[in-house]
Amino acid sequence: MSRGRSDEDTVKLKVQYNKDGVQTFFRVKRSIKLQKLKEAFCKKRSLDPKSMQFTFDGVGLEKNKTPKGLGMEDGDEIDALEHFECEPLDNSSKKILPVQPISLGGTGQSCASSNIVKRCKSSS
Repeated sequence: MSRGRSDEDTVKLKVQYNKDGVQTFFRVKRSIKLQKLKEAFCKKRSLDPKSMQFTFDGVGLEKNKTPKGLGMEDGDEIDALEHFECEPLDNSSKKILPVQPISLGGTGQSCASSNIVKRCKSSS
């Protein structure tokens, strides 16, 4: 009898990085903590895990959650968002904000913007 993983025990997930749109695929056990997937993605892409936020269906992923606990299925997508350190226009404290790309109408380009910040710089 084979000791390999069965399809019932694993799920194939894709992680899409907001900065370049590249998708990275992972086959993981349904019981694995998603923190391990996040660490593997960052290592594979040479990213600082502290500068990243991961979301599934628009909700941030907690490090102790599992694909099984979130009801993930083959082909589900996790978004990897890079954080930026921003200085607000007013004198309130600095904030770390995830940046969502905004499409530039049919140009094939995207940018990120916010009207609440004066200056942003990548935290990586």
